[in-house]
Amino acid sequence: MSKKTVIFSTLTLFLPMLCGVLLWDRLPAQMATHFNINGTPDGYSNKAFTVFALPLFLAVVQLACVLAVSRDKKAQALNSKIKNIILWICPVISAAVFVCIYGLALGGGFNIGAIFTALIGLEFIIIGNYMPKCRQNNVIGIRVPWTLLNETVWNKTHRLAGKIMVACGFAVLLNSLLNIWHFGISVAIIIVCAFVPVIYSAVIYPKNKKM
Repeated sequence: MSKKTVIFSTLTLFLPMLCGVLLWDRLPAQMATHFNINGTPDGYSNKAFTVFALPLFLAVVQLACVLAVSRDKKAQALNSKIKNIILWICPVISAAVFVCIYGLALGGGFNIGAIFTALIGLEFIIIGNYMPKCRQNNVIGIRVPWTLLNETVWNKTHRLAGKIMVACGFAVLLNSLLNIWHFGISVAIIIVCAFVPVIYSAVIYPKNKKM
């Protein structure tokens, strides 16, 4: 991983903290920090926790991801674009989260459900596009016994997973535009993305094991 990219992507996680300090006098004592599936606030935190603790928590998650990738020898050989995607997941999520949190706190009218639905769709499309290029490793990807034991199974599984994620990503993105999100849709997408590739890898493993 590029040290410059690691440092820059991690520092961007502290921008919401800076914005919070600048907006401090205008922010309410209690701020919405958790939202339900429909984008309605259902959890609140005090101003200090929101402005300081949340960015620090995301920075810790970011550094944990960096440490996990840097320690795994197989992950060292990953495509540089995949590594960059990993580094920018937390900053992008952080930016979207704090735009919504600060926007609502300042009285803005945000369709939070649509924003996060669109963000999830875009992430699915981007990650799915690079799934087939993800080499066998112990940190990133569909890490089940069958894929970790057989490189051919790993490659075939990730080619399928990539296609599924891109298709689901476009479905989620379209849903955000039409605003017809339903809890059942999210469950179905999670099941398809998570379980279909795993089941597929288990099915093809016995055949490829003999090769």
